[in-house]
Amino acid sequence: MNHFFRSLIPILLFVLGIHSLSLGQAQQTHTVQSGETLFSISRQYNVPVDSLRAWNDVSSGNLSIGQSIIVSRGAGAQTGDAMTHTVQRQETLFSISKAV
Repeated sequence: MNHFFRSLIPILLFVLGIHSLSLGQAQQTHTVQSGETLFSISRQYNVPVDSLRAWNDVSSGNLSIGQSIIVSRGAGAQTGDAMTHTVQRQETLFSISKAV
């Protein structure tokens, strides 16, 4: 029985780690106000202007008042869409990585 619980610990840590990553992945948006620029917004949220351009598909600095832009992708989500997976019985990190 003791061996059973010791073998569960890595699985529980993995599941908790996945859960904490998913909690940190919520993206944050900002509604553009009069007089704001990509530069001023980047300073407000401490994020590079290039990231704001990439996340919002903005090639020029032109923003519209009332426009909603992404200012944070959250932890673990860098440029693409995030994926989630519900861990099934007997799955390992290796087997999940091969399935993706």
